Amino acid sequence: LTRKLQRPNWTPPFVFWDADAMGITYVEPIYTTGEGKSVFHGVLAIDYKFSDIASFLSNTYQESENIVAIVEASAPNYMLTSSTGGTGTKRVMASDTTQPCPSNTDADCQSVRVEA
Repeated sequence: LTRKLQRPNWTPPFVFWDADAMGITYVEPIYTTGEGKSVFHGVLAIDYKFSDIASFLSNTYQESENIVAIVEASAPNYMLTSSTGGTGTKRVMASDTTQPCPSNTDADCQSVRVEA
């Protein structure tokens, strides 16, 4: 996608491969210029877990009376994270996403997004 766009971009939020954590990735294309041509060489990508962003916001705004939330601009406007430690996700049963996942269990659970 970054090669096609030919500019830096953010991925849509997604579940990371580890610990069922959700996050986003910033992607920057790498080009060299020679003989009047730009040649694409690859991308530089940085992953941001929602939980890490929440920690940053919590630490930054811990003495503040304000609450900061990062919300997607497009509908349905999912919350990504907040200064209260919210990560924009919740764990639910894979078989019935209306039911919360029990803690300390081997149940088949998944992370789902939280609407703002």
